[in-house]
Parts: sequence; structure tokens; C-alpha cells
Amino acid sequence: MRGVHTVAVVLEIAQLYPGPLAGRLLKEWGFRVVKVEPPGGDPLRRLSPTLYQRLNEGKEVVYLDLRLAEDRGRVLDLAKAARAVLTSFRRGTAERLGISYEAVKEVNSDVFYIALVGYREVDLPGHDINFAGLAGLIAEKPTIPQCVDVASGLMAAFAVAAAVAAGRRGYVEIPMENVAYMLNLLNFAALRDLGALPLDGRYPFYNVYRCASGLVALGAVEEKFWRRFCDVIGREDLKERMYDPTAVDEVRREVERRVCGELISAAERLEVPLSPVRDIVEASGRLPPLGELFSGRTHPGQRIKAHSPYEIMSRSDKELVEALNRQLNYELRNAYLYLSMAAYFDGLSLGGFAHFFKVQANEELKHALRFYNHLVERGWKVELYDIPKPKSGWGSVLEAVEDFYNAEVENTKRIWELVDLAKAKGDKATESFLKWFVDEQVEEEKLAAELLAKVKLAKDSPAALLTLDNLLAQRKE
Repeated sequence: MRGVHTVAVVLEIAQLYPGPLAGRLLKEWGFRVVKVEPPGGDPLRRLSPTLYQRLNEGKEVVYLDLRLAEDRGRVLDLAKAARAVLTSFRRGTAERLGISYEAVKEVNSDVFYIALVGYREVDLPGHDINFAGLAGLIAEKPTIPQCVDVASGLMAAFAVAAAVAAGRRGYVEIPMENVAYMLNLLNFAALRDLGALPLDGRYPFYNVYRCASGLVALGAVEEKFWRRFCDVIGREDLKERMYDPTAVDEVRREVERRVCGELISAAERLEVPLSPVRDIVEASGRLPPLGELFSGRTHPGQRIKAHSPYEIMSRSDKELVEALNRQLNYELRNAYLYLSMAAYFDGLSLGGFAHFFKVQANEELKHALRFYNHLVERGWKVELYDIPKPKSGWGSVLEAVEDFYNAEVENTKRIWELVDLAKAKGDKATESFLKWFVDEQVEEEKLAAELLAKVKLAKDSPAALLTLDNLLAQRKE
């Protein structure tokens, strides 16, 4: 079984609220979340920059246009390395964009695919208010909190975490309509058992009351708490009227003449569940730290140690990461070498050769950045080594070009060794990444071999060498 600490990549192809919330929760609990956004970004960036930042902080964001075949291929490449894929598209949209479970399963048969969709039976657009309305959560106007959005994000995050822990794979669909019904589960049960809703404010023990300086919420569901509350307001005669609707007005009259702070302090002393009711502005000023919101609180004095993705890798992963880092540094070493060759040829007044090797040095830097970006995209640590001082003098033009050819032959060998290692580790994403280098090295080695052959032909002819120098000056950057 692959545990969360060895393969903890979640590919999030989701926008707006529920899906990104699930991704943020998973990120806080140690998953590496790679989020795919359209070229213009998640629409939430414009609707609420604050919420966008809170939901997506710490994720790796990749901008891709799923309408383009090339970018769809890139998404599937990312899916190869994912333990879970999280989407929030309608079923038909996911199929049309080529990111359905069937498409992802073709490249990663071990994936757990969680699809946040709208309705159970139909494939239509919808938002929190629509699903809340179906499930009896709203009456004549929208509620302030988007409960269905939040609960759907929580459900999706739980499903991914549980699936990874249990080693599950396959497809699971979470209709937000179902989540809305789940939010009302207690009330549906009450209707069946009691024929009424005991927590809708009809009874005095569960209600909102106005006091002299604001509002308070009473949640004395257990009889012991109701009795204590009656002691707080000095109405022992109400202790037996917990389920008497006519007692609501009596409690209201008792509470409205009291100062809220004094009433709450008295309730705290007797451990009664009474709390102030804050408006949205006041509540926003008391928002807990985001890390605490998304990952909970640790025991006072304790902290959960945060491990870097590199620290929590398996030994097998570390071997591949170390090999990728060695190759990154080898590309930098070659860039250093080829720049030294350019300086050598400039010293010989062979500007064409110098230009050729400056371009080649720049190519190696680009190669190094490809390795750098791949490591970062995978959440792996980039290691830059000390680069030895390169050779700076050669006995002849031929000797310098022979070193160039040998360096490219060695590079080809190293790339193939990396391919074999990626295959042995079953890392399809790295294997796919290296295909570009396999093709590139065919061209690079051919380029070096052709230059070596031409230099050998021209080695005894200064005129031929100058002609070759003029040709090399035409190499495009």
C-alpha cells in the first residue's frame, strides 16, 4: 500500500470554493497539492482575492488551457504522478475536456479520482443556494454561510485522505445535492421520530434571545443545562417547562432586561451553553489563524513537526531525486565548460566558434532549468553542488571540440541511466519528462559529431578552419 508520506500528490482541477477548500485542507495535512488553473486564473481571483489566497496558499499552481490538446496532455502527465485527482466539473464537461476518470485511468490505473458534481441525477449547473433549497436548508432568502460549499469541500478532503490511508483507487462521485441533504440529516430524523423540529426555535431551551446590549444564543439541549440556565435567570419555576413553547416569551422577558456580558459571565460560572451572537463584521475581526482553521490546534506546548517533502520520501524516491539533482548539476557543469570553450576561442580570434559555444552554454542552462522545474513541480528538494573550475586551455581546436563531443556522449549515457531508473521506480511522470531529453540528446550528439568531423577535415587548413568559423557564427540562439 502506498501511504500518504510516500506518494502524497493530489492533482486539483477545480475552481471557486468547494474543490479548492478540499485541496487546502489536504495541503495543510501533508499532501502536496498541484492545482490546475485556466490561463486567466481561477475566477475566484477576481470575485474574492482574499478567499482565493486563503484557499490556495501553498499550492503549486499550473496554468493550462484544457481546450488545447497539448495542455490536456500536460494534465495527464501530472496525473501520472498523482495519488488522487480532485475535480469540480460537471460530468459532461470533464469528459469533453478529456479529464474524466476514464481518461486519467488510462495513464494511472492506481489513481483515486474524486469528482465534486452538482446534482445526483442531472448534469446541470448549480451553486450552494440551489442545493440548499432542494434539501430544505433555506426558506425565503439565502442564508449567510455557504454551508453546502464548505461541507462539500470537507467531504471531498475526507474522502481523499481516507482513500489514500486505505490504499483505495477508483472513482467516487460526491454530488453537492447529497451533501446538502446530509446537513439536514438530524432534522429529517426528528420529523420521522417526533413529527416536529425541536431545534427550530419553538422551544425555550434552543433559541436566540435579545438582551440589553445585544443577542445571545442558548443551546441547552441536555436537561441539566436547561435547569442551570433557569438558575442563571432566577426562574426555577421554568425547569419543568423545557418543552413548553409558551415559555419562550417568558424567557425572552427575563433576558431582555439583563446586560449580555453579565448574563454570559453568570452562565459560564454554571457551565451553561450560552454565547454571544456576533454580526458578520464583528465575527470577521475574530477570525482564528488560517492554519488553525484548516488543520486544527495542537496540544498547548506541542507542535506538529512540519517535514519537507524531501524528508518524508521513501528511500526509493530519494534515490531518484538524488539522480535528478546530479543531472541538473551536470547540465550546469557543461554550461560552465562550454562558456570556458567560448572564452578560449575568443582568445584565438575565432568568433564563430566562440558564438557557437556561447549558444551551447545557454542550451545547457535551459536544460538545467527543466530539471529544476520538474523537481519543484514534484515537491522535491533542489540541490545545487559546487561546480569545479572548468578546463580553460586546449592544445588545439580539435582537442576542444573532442571534449565537447565526449561531454555530449557522456550526457546521453546519463540521460538513459535516468530513464532506466525512473522505469525501475515506476515513476511514470519522470519517465515522461525524460522523453524530451532522450530526443534532445540525439540532436545534441549529432551536432557534436558533425562539428568534430568538420574540424578533423579542416585541421591542417587554416583557410578551411576560417570558413568553418564563419559558418558557426550563423548559429541561431
